[in-house]
Amino acid sequence: IRRPHLFLGKMLSCQTVSFCLNSVLCSLSGFGDHETSDTLACRQSRGSCSFVPCSAPMVDIGTCRGGKLRCCKW
Repeated sequence: IRRPHLFLGKMLSCQTVSFCLNSVLCSLSGFGDHETSDTLACRQSRGSCSFVPCSAPMVDIGTCRGGKLRCCKW
């Protein structure tokens, strides 16, 4: 018997872990020192900067760090 709701739960947990890990790496790497205009726009739009392409259910809404990172929003 297949239970799609269990798969969806596992997929969302992996994305949540990825998002959290990405946030930690970003803060530890010194990326928080100088905010670029696209990074500020991303944060004002309630997005988050990502080293990897945005994956569903997150949507790509722009860039961060002068185009080096992607801006993703739930």
